Amino acid sequence: MTDPATLKDTFLRGKLRMVVRLGVVVASAFLIGWLLNRTALSLEQRQEPAGFFRGVVQGALMPCTLPALILGHDVAIYTTNNNGVPYKRGYTIGVNLIGAAFFGVLYRRISRWRNQHWSSARSSASQDAFRSGR
Repeated sequence: MTDPATLKDTFLRGKLRMVVRLGVVVASAFLIGWLLNRTALSLEQRQEPAGFFRGVVQGALMPCTLPALILGHDVAIYTTNNNGVPYKRGYTIGVNLIGAAFFGVLYRRISRWRNQHWSSARSSASQDAFRSGR
């Protein structure tokens, strides 16, 4: 049997870990939003239009601004002074690369969790079958 104090301690540790993770995500979102605004201000002062590589960087950082946008902060996620199609291609590539990385990691964690869950369920079922003599 598990001690109730141990269960409570484990529960509180899990809650603390969740709060810390949420704090890190929010702080990171604000930092990235601030960096994007500072970058946008410095880029808007330049005379040359934004090109492919700047599009890739801004596209890659754009999904990270969602928490700041949800909280009502105006974050510059797109440069209007760009060179047209090359910038837009870079922006699209940046967004898709980050999306692929995020969903790849998410898929891997889900499949790992699913494999652990099913393997433990299978092993307990096989142990029950062995004990019952099936």
